[in-house]
Amino acid sequence: MKVDRLSLFVIDRPALLRGIRITASATVPLIVGQQLGQPALALIAALGGLFVAISDTDGFFRIQILSLIATTVGISTAAFIGTIAGNVPWLAILLALAASFVVGLAGAFGNTVSRASFPVLITLLVMLSRPDNVSSALIRSEAMLPGACWAIALSLLLALIQPLPPRENAVVTYYRSIQAFLKKAGEVILLRQDEPGEWEKAAQNERAAALEAHLAAHTTPGSRLSPLVYSSAQDQHLFALTLLADRLFDTAIVLLEDIEKVDTITYDEHIQISIRQALHSFLHSLEECIQLIENKQTVEQVQNTRQLQQAIDPLRQQVAAKQQKTDEQLLMNHADPFQLQHIMQDFEQVQEILQEIITIEQQPLESSEDERDTALLREFSQLSMASIIQRIQDNLNPHSSIFRHSLRLSLATTLAVALYELFHLPYGYWITITVAVVLRPQYGATQQRVFRGIAATVAGGIIAALLIASVHNMLVLYLLLIVSGIISYSHFPNYFGRFYLFLTPFILLLFDMLYPGTWQTAFIRILDTLIGGALAYLVYTLLWPRGTRVYVSDLLANLILANRDCLHRVVTNVLEHHVDIKKLQQAREHVKSKYAALISAYQQLQDEPEKVRGNLTLIGNMMSYNQYFYDNVTSLANELQRLSDRSCITDLRSIAQEIENLLTIVANAVHSEQQLPQPVSQHEIIQRLQAELARFQPEQPTGVANNQNDTRSSGRKVCQVAVYTYLKPLTDTAIRMYAALVER
Repeated sequence: MKVDRLSLFVIDRPALLRGIRITASATVPLIVGQQLGQPALALIAALGGLFVAISDTDGFFRIQILSLIATTVGISTAAFIGTIAGNVPWLAILLALAASFVVGLAGAFGNTVSRASFPVLITLLVMLSRPDNVSSALIRSEAMLPGACWAIALSLLLALIQPLPPRENAVVTYYRSIQAFLKKAGEVILLRQDEPGEWEKAAQNERAAALEAHLAAHTTPGSRLSPLVYSSAQDQHLFALTLLADRLFDTAIVLLEDIEKVDTITYDEHIQISIRQALHSFLHSLEECIQLIENKQTVEQVQNTRQLQQAIDPLRQQVAAKQQKTDEQLLMNHADPFQLQHIMQDFEQVQEILQEIITIEQQPLESSEDERDTALLREFSQLSMASIIQRIQDNLNPHSSIFRHSLRLSLATTLAVALYELFHLPYGYWITITVAVVLRPQYGATQQRVFRGIAATVAGGIIAALLIASVHNMLVLYLLLIVSGIISYSHFPNYFGRFYLFLTPFILLLFDMLYPGTWQTAFIRILDTLIGGALAYLVYTLLWPRGTRVYVSDLLANLILANRDCLHRVVTNVLEHHVDIKKLQQAREHVKSKYAALISAYQQLQDEPEKVRGNLTLIGNMMSYNQYFYDNVTSLANELQRLSDRSCITDLRSIAQEIENLLTIVANAVHSEQQLPQPVSQHEIIQRLQAELARFQPEQPTGVANNQNDTRSSGRKVCQVAVYTYLKPLTDTAIRMYAALVER
């Protein structure tokens, strides 16, 4: 295990505060209990404080309270049931099987539910290996409560004094990521690269970060159960800012697309300078809005996007002059002023969004007392219960990564319990805890945790044995306990090897308080960790070792279908002359969430063994194709809304249906991991698609219009230019996706 020695002790402030909070949650009940002459109960209270502390998700304040209380009730109940059930080996095995599977499924309901349920499982596994009578079970259950209540009080106290709530932090991060993406892409576009789409390649990492930030901003409030709690004015305020960030992200993509198109047809230096100045003013105004959200500026200090307006005015005048020149000459090629007008509209839309952000920040937050509506809460509860049932049903199949992980976890945990019950292994719960901690849904993460956990436990166990054998001063032992706990939980959960390296001394010193001088226990923990790690690794290699690759294929297929549905919604809106903003927004959000999930899974797949990765190049290319497809769908939607003459879009449905049919074939092939047999040139849908696209291709300009009919037809030609400009990239991208699967 390669570890930078200095990095072990380099900890940022939030991580350090987390380490102090978790360590204090465990050590204070331990010290108090020992001073009261109850070392055994003090240890149980310390475990109660520790388990509740690690379940804290730092979400919305009310969600945080519910999560901590639920964890407290859960570990207290698990302590009682586990103590009694442990007396019957077969019952202990069945209970471990069922509990592990349920906790694995909890991952379907988000981070809050998963984090709250995991300590309950750990408590149950510990108590199953320490069976006793009903009286002892009640005492243990009650002993958990003081430590748990102390951990709740400490967590909520720190949450109240935290200067920047996590949800607000997530929203600010979202805006910052959009700003970084726009800045990087804008720099590349303004260099006037000859290669089309160069800005997309250059800003690919920034775009991925923006999509991850988008997902975090929408999911940070907590879990799927969050509708059970009313939304305060502050919650609604942050949600409105998040929706504006979504609009800003989409508009920024359209703006970049339009600037790239203008660069290929316009060589007017004055216009290029005006576009550059407007883009810089946009970034400056966005920075002011972000600082306003962060409360680093007051509303009075923000210039209400005046600087952006001043930068747009010269561009508007230049576009108007170019349009007048075109109209006077009655030129049939309207592409130049047509694209410039789009850039003007893009900047104006950006300015409108930024002004809305400022307006929202100007509004005072009203009291949320009137938001406590019993009927609404009852309705949300019913919807949430239906959502719970549906979510469980969706994940009760082998195609679900959550189901596969749940089954692996339950099987490995059951084997661990059966093993220590059969051979009467001391401290057998360390085997089950190791299994539960190192077993992850991804093979790479599981493998990494197994080897790092074993190496760290060996090193940490030897250190702990030496400390216990040589140090007998209780004050020094308490100090070592606190230091090792703080460092350990400061690295949790991001650096597993470092976490386990210091966790082992922390746990062993914790038990040494109850049984002083038992340094031999360190080597029992090392042995149990080896057994637990081996069990976890064995179970993963036997059950769905290709799971991550299949999961990535499923996510990629879902992304393709989401792009298909988004195109369908855009075309439906324009043909029905009714823009359903809600459904269109849902379709766009669906694409973004699928893409963000795919990015995360793709990164995990890169850590898998080479023999189970599959074709990473193909997956990467397909991700890029889908990103480009979505960008053009977004641009097409904006373009269709701008058109005043829609005489050329009556046949838009037919070409859209052909694209949708082709994407369906591609998605099915990706899902089944099959190669498409029919070449591109011979596929009927592709032939029809190309024929339909040719109908939209505008005629080449023949010079100056000589009669009134040519003048009237100019509106239709503008429409053709607009539709063809955005339909051709969509068609080409869909065909490229098909071709990639023919060549796989």
